[in-house]
Amino acid sequence: MLWRLAAVMALLVAVRFAAAEEYVLGPDSQVQEGVPKGKVTKQHWLSKIFEGTERDFWVYVPANTTAASRHV
Repeated sequence: MLWRLAAVMALLVAVRFAAAEEYVLGPDSQVQEGVPKGKVTKQHWLSKIFEGTERDFWVYVPANTTAASRHV
């Protein structure tokens, strides 16, 4: 029984790594001259409804964005 679990786990790990190796970024994902660079900031969210629920998330703010334009 234990060997079956180990075999399944090994297969899942192999599939995960194979999928990661196949992904190739397209040209729009590369740094390009003349394009202003934005900023990525890490945020942390703590639920007030579901006790113990926390999440980290990241927000990308494009360059040339003002504080006034962020509050829609």
